[in-house]
Amino acid sequence: MKKRKRQRVAEPAKSSGQNPNNQLQIGPKIFSHQRLSAIYFSLALEYTSTSSQSVELNPETREEVFTHIATLLRIKLMQQVSATQVLDNIKYRCLATWELVQDAAKSLHFPVDMYLNNHL
Repeated sequence: MKKRKRQRVAEPAKSSGQNPNNQLQIGPKIFSHQRLSAIYFSLALEYTSTSSQSVELNPETREEVFTHIATLLRIKLMQQVSATQVLDNIKYRCLATWELVQDAAKSLHFPVDMYLNNHL
């Protein structure tokens, strides 16, 4: 009778004040539709000072968000990771490369580095 070897469980890394793995090395995290919408509306409010009506209450803006998400899904820059039947908690993952994000931000004059934790 053969004895099975025990598998060693990896121990968590000790905190030395610095995180050796930044988010770009770890890869994309899964996020909810609610979080995506909140970020979009927050940025829209920040950069749209001429509107007297709140961007969040504007139904056209909500429709635009769904249109933009559908486009990103179709061109494979974003992926839906939740089941298609689940409509109350839709989850996504970003598939765009960091270089593409930087190029898009540069062409839009958007300071993407300002909004990321690991690029402060």
